[in-house]
Amino acid sequence: MIIVLSQPDINENEVSRINELFDAGMQLFHLRKPTATEQEVRLIIEGIQAQYRKRIVLNQFYQLAQEFGINRFHFSTEKRRNLEHKKWGEEGNILSTSTHSFEEYKELDECFEYAFISPVFDSISKPDYKKVELTIDKREKTTVKLIALGGIDENNCSELNKNDFDGIALLGSVWKNAFPTQSFEKIKQLWNTHAQ
Repeated sequence: MIIVLSQPDINENEVSRINELFDAGMQLFHLRKPTATEQEVRLIIEGIQAQYRKRIVLNQFYQLAQEFGINRFHFSTEKRRNLEHKKWGEEGNILSTSTHSFEEYKELDECFEYAFISPVFDSISKPDYKKVELTIDKREKTTVKLIALGGIDENNCSELNKNDFDGIALLGSVWKNAFPTQSFEKIKQLWNTHAQ
């Protein structure tokens, strides 16, 4: 599984690039805009081709979901600890969350389809966000998929053990690149080759 997270800020030509990434095989897109207004997020969703909207994961403004037929919701560690996910865990909704240690991951409620664990490498988009030592041990306890996030690019994605991670999530390696779609395609090819 390969997921792309949005840039945190609103950017010119972003919507066309999101559609290009979907066309190139992006499986899920996390729409996370911490400083955006609800209207700005709505405009982004409206610009995404209708056939891809079911693959958008909302990180905020969850109330927009029904309007656009979205049923995927992501919850930060803080939101999860405040139990904000409980009201969205209805049948048919798919939940995800963020973690920063394997111990935190193992304690997750199995209502989550997957969880990010980060950063697995020094962050590309946040220079001061340094790799944490992640000790991955047997995962027999949980059915929650584990997605590696943080600093993943074409030079290191093959270092991640497929037995430890069910997928990868990209941010800086896509959006900090002059050619986001080409960067995504290269990483996707390397990850899929590594999977076999």
